[in-house]
Formats: sequence, structure tokens, C-alpha cells
Amino acid sequence: MHFNKTLGLLLVLLFTCLLAKGQVGFRPGYVIKNNGDTITGLVFYGTDGKFRNKCRFKRFEILREVTYDPSELRAFGFRNGRCYKSKKYNGKDLFYERRIEGPLSLYAGTGNPDSQLYIEHAATGFIKLNKGTNRLKNGEVFHGFRELLTWLLSQSGYDGKTADSVSYNAASITRLIRQSVWQPAQPVQVFNHTPGLNWFKDYSFLPVHSSWNFGLTGGYQFVKVIITGNSLTRYFSEASYDESYRPAVGFYINYALSKKSDLFSVDLSFLYISQRYYGYAEYTTLSECRDELFFEYSALQIPLSLKMTLGKNRIRPFIKAGIYGSFLLSSDYKRYAERQFGSEIYTDWFSDFHLTNDFGIQGGIGVEIHVGHARKISLEAGYMHGNQLLIYAEDVYSVPMDNKIKSNVIGVMVSINL
Repeated sequence: MHFNKTLGLLLVLLFTCLLAKGQVGFRPGYVIKNNGDTITGLVFYGTDGKFRNKCRFKRFEILREVTYDPSELRAFGFRNGRCYKSKKYNGKDLFYERRIEGPLSLYAGTGNPDSQLYIEHAATGFIKLNKGTNRLKNGEVFHGFRELLTWLLSQSGYDGKTADSVSYNAASITRLIRQSVWQPAQPVQVFNHTPGLNWFKDYSFLPVHSSWNFGLTGGYQFVKVIITGNSLTRYFSEASYDESYRPAVGFYINYALSKKSDLFSVDLSFLYISQRYYGYAEYTTLSECRDELFFEYSALQIPLSLKMTLGKNRIRPFIKAGIYGSFLLSSDYKRYAERQFGSEIYTDWFSDFHLTNDFGIQGGIGVEIHVGHARKISLEAGYMHGNQLLIYAEDVYSVPMDNKIKSNVIGVMVSINL
């Protein structure tokens, strides 16, 4: 039950993260205005689909950004990277990625570079290249994209070239057109194709180089407890407790202490934990005593750590140490007692103690794996040592009856930034 709830919560939060709008940042690039003027500056680089109907541009980093739609620009692009040109198709202006330009030009639809391809030629104008049947405005029909490409190559002066072995994707068709060129009077221009971005690897809520970092974290904590007792509560000290485990899920906030380095940072987590464990004691006083102890609670656990991250590689080890507090949200304690005098057995249930908040020290080691432009995944093994009071809730005895629960916890956690 605990596992299903924990897994479900993690999946919901992760799905929300992937659908959220993040910010990768601006990269050196340019815009070409309708009058032919080229302005260099910074162009926002996002997922492919975002380039379809707008271009976000800044002349300098400190200036306000300007958003252009396809009717306001002739083209825009990135330094040594992708280039997009404004074209009208079905009466609507959109940006299309330029793959190769010449007598026969190829464009790719943004967001669908291998499923939406477009060609431009003097004989056809700007049209969509369908994988199946292609019908031109003059009524001519071509059965398959290879037949149309072969005809267009011949119309472009590339006689003897065929598209029989080409695949329906931008890279394959670009290669065909480039290899078909043999006349210097008909040069073509091939445009770089920088890697695309995706939500998981390249987007985050915060700028990549921000001092702040936050995300989701979850895992399991394996717990062993010892309870000190006294002469009146021997059932606590005599009991053997099962080694239980509990899910821990929540989010973390990390702050780098220096903008120039992420060597040292402060790490703060907020984790929901839920646990139940059982103890059994058998001992002798004036009677034969047998006690079963039942503990159950949920809490908000808040570890605070100083974290040291080593190296600048894709996989970076780290160590962390600090303190923690577990603040109870709910708790329950029960004891089932048997007392045997000879052949007579007396039983009863007790709920005469209650749990308090848990405080202690904690530390861990792990690795931080950098995936793509912005995503970081951490794997961590940690240790906690805590102390929790078990408070006597009755007024039967005049001597102190409170007891201390000492816990040793080994945790295995996975974290991902948002």
C-alpha cells in the first residue's frame, strides 16, 4: 500500500514536471527582417515545436526581448546552427527549418522534422512532400515521394539522378540533393542541424546556472530501533523489534554558496514518511510476562545538510552531512499484555504512551548524474541516527516513566531536479 501511494505520487509529480514550461535560455543568433537587414543578437532556443510561429530575440543580454511572428521576419537562426525561414503555406505564414536551398530546396516542419517535409521548386512552388501520392496544381500526379523527387531533380538539371534508394526523412533527402549538384552555376546552401531539445533533458523551471535548484526526491528508509526501559517498563527494553522500512517522498531545495562553483551548497528536503513497526517481549517478574508492542506514525521529515560536490564531469560524486527533524502528523501506540500466574492468564490492552517528534544527525554519499542541458539525477545512500521520546500519558506512577527511542536508519534515495 505504501509503495503504491509513493510510486503514484512520484509519477504524478514527474509528469507535471515534464509538461511544465521551462527555460533553457538564449543563444547567439540573428534575425533577417523583411527589408533584408540582418541583426545579430541572442535568439531563444527551445523545443522544435516552439519555432513554428514565433521567434524570441534580444539584441543584448540586458535588453528586453522582442517576439517576432512569421509575417515580421524573412528568417532567423543560430550561429553555426539551425536556420528558419518564413514561408506561406495554405494561406498561413509559419517558420520552417531550412535544410538545403538551391534550385531544389528542402524544408522541415518544426516539431516534426521527419514527418512533415516541404520542397520548393520553380515548377511546383512551396508544397508539402507527402510520403504517398503527391498532386501538383497543374493536375500532375506522382505516386510516392521518390517519383516526385526524381522528376524534380531532372527539372533542376540533375539528369541521371534518381531517388530510388532515398528514405523519407530530412537527412536522407538533403544528402540526395547535395550529392546531385555538379554545375557550379547552380550552387546550393546546406544548413547546420544542431541537436534538438526535449522536455526531460534540457528544460528546467530555473535558469541552468542559477544558484538555486529544486526538485523531487523519493526512496526508502530501512529502520532499526532500540527503546530504553526502566524497572516499570521492562517490556520496552526486553523487546525485540522488527527491522522495518518506510517510504520517503517529497521535494528538495538546494542553494550553491558560490555563483562561481557548486563545490559547496546547502541542501534542504521536505519528505513525507509513514511507518509501522512491531516489538515482542517475554520476561519474568512475579509472573510470566509477554507483551506485544505496536507503533504507527506519519511525519514530515526535514533534513538540512551541507553538501560538497566534487568534479565537473557528467557524473559527480558528493558527500553531505547535517541534522534532521521528523515532525509528527499522526501517531498511534498500543500494547497487548499477558500476565501468567501459574495456570491463570490475564490479558489487557494499553495505550498509555504517546510518541513525540524525532531529531538527530544525518549524512550521505552519492553521485549526481548530469543528463542533457539542464537535468540532474542523484542517487544517494544515507545514514540517520535519531532520538525520539515516548511520553507516559497517565498519572498512575510518581516516578519518571518516559522512555527514549533510538533509531538507526539507512536510506536509499533518488532525486531529480525540475
